[in-house]
Amino acid sequence: MAAKISAWLFCIFFFGCAKLPEARHLLIVIHTTEARMFGPVETTWVRVERKNGKYVAGNMEIPDEQVTAFLVAVDTRSEGPLSFSDLGITQNWLDQNAEPAFDEYFEGRTSSILPPQRDLFIGRFRSASAIGKAVDAHFQSSWTDDFPIAHVEIYDRNTGRTIVLESSELHAFMIPWVITENGRNRPSFNANIGRTLGALLPEKAALKERIGGLYFRCTLSHSVYQQICPEWRKLDKNPNLRLRPPTRGCHNRDDFDPCYSPHGD
Repeated sequence: MAAKISAWLFCIFFFGCAKLPEARHLLIVIHTTEARMFGPVETTWVRVERKNGKYVAGNMEIPDEQVTAFLVAVDTRSEGPLSFSDLGITQNWLDQNAEPAFDEYFEGRTSSILPPQRDLFIGRFRSASAIGKAVDAHFQSSWTDDFPIAHVEIYDRNTGRTIVLESSELHAFMIPWVITENGRNRPSFNANIGRTLGALLPEKAALKERIGGLYFRCTLSHSVYQQICPEWRKLDKNPNLRLRPPTRGCHNRDDFDPCYSPHGD
């Protein structure tokens, strides 16, 4: 009973589902591959199955509520176009994440940033308009140096239901997914598919970070920072200086701060 109540709470507060499916005998097979133009090919196979009343993936136990949350995300219709609700972005989310986003993005150099610059970044991160531009910039971008492929098969041994999910998308959460059931395909822009699928993958699994959207907030921060560059530099004590140490947060590998690039204004 306690486990069922826990699953209900997980489902209601994080995924808004109206009805929690009863315990099922499911098999979920996950295959992820990440090929890079200048690097090794990484691949991961995961088999999530029910044994002795518990879900396991190899030697790792998977809580029932995580499997339930994944199924709820798969069954939630979200066929586009992409919206804030697909991504779980609300004004409350923006307000709660603005300061952590600043600390994360500027890790290692927050002490050198002036208070008005900090206020500028945080205020803009809380702006739905600015984040809307950031979302568009990310999901409309493209690159050609890596090739992700994710393939998931779900078998419900109680009902005989079979569902296949596939994606080769480059962006956070690998949306949209193509979901196939009973010979029919439908797209899904629901980021919770990636979040809940990522939770089923072991650490260091191929594509785990991309599928789970681990650095999505960092991506938004990077775009917000680029949007405010002219205002940011006007607040700087030395706005004509073109070079700054690159940020260390968010696994940023840029050689230059984007607001002080050698090719900047």
